[in-house]
Amino acid sequence: ECSGSVFSGNDDLVSFFLPQMGMACTCGKISTGFVNPHEPTSLENVLRPWQVEFLNSFGIQRGEQLVKARHRSGAILARALKHWRKKHDMLYFKTSSCAMAIDIWAKTCKIFVRSIRRQVSAGQDFLES
Repeated sequence: ECSGSVFSGNDDLVSFFLPQMGMACTCGKISTGFVNPHEPTSLENVLRPWQVEFLNSFGIQRGEQLVKARHRSGAILARALKHWRKKHDMLYFKTSSCAMAIDIWAKTCKIFVRSIRRQVSAGQDFLES
């Protein structure tokens, strides 16, 4: 595990706000492998397992679905995330923090999906990058 992140030492905040992609890593140990290589835009390839589990409870399984859901009903997702975390005995965060986390996840997914689409349209194998 990387210890060179600017978020090191704040594991609860990292796990809550940031996706799993190693984007805050500065040590060079970024994982480029896909969890689900058969579905490159799957949330499993971007988010942490608990984040995926929460979103799956809404039927959200791909990055583009999260982007659309956040746009349509971000406030509902934020309130649901607050209650979901409480139900699963996870650290409490305010609804506004939940909304911010969902925004971060959705923006990350949007960038990730665009990147995958660009690679596919350029005829590049996304598994090579």
